[in-house]
Amino acid sequence: MVEITAINHANRLAVTNDGRLGEVTNLFDRDGDDTDDTEAAVAAVVKLADDEWLTVDLATFETARLN
Repeated sequence: MVEITAINHANRLAVTNDGRLGEVTNLFDRDGDDTDDTEAAVAAVVKLADDEWLTVDLATFETARLN
């Protein structure tokens, strides 16, 4: 089963457990409204291929800062 293992909010990219990159196409806030505010987002939709989309619970990820 394909799972998202990391998300880069700044570049709107997601990485899967099998090494693929996907585009974060939508972010949703806690009210279910579409948002571009990454701080308010609690869920995301990731497009992996033309016929493959995943939803992501962003609460399952920890913030990691890169230098």
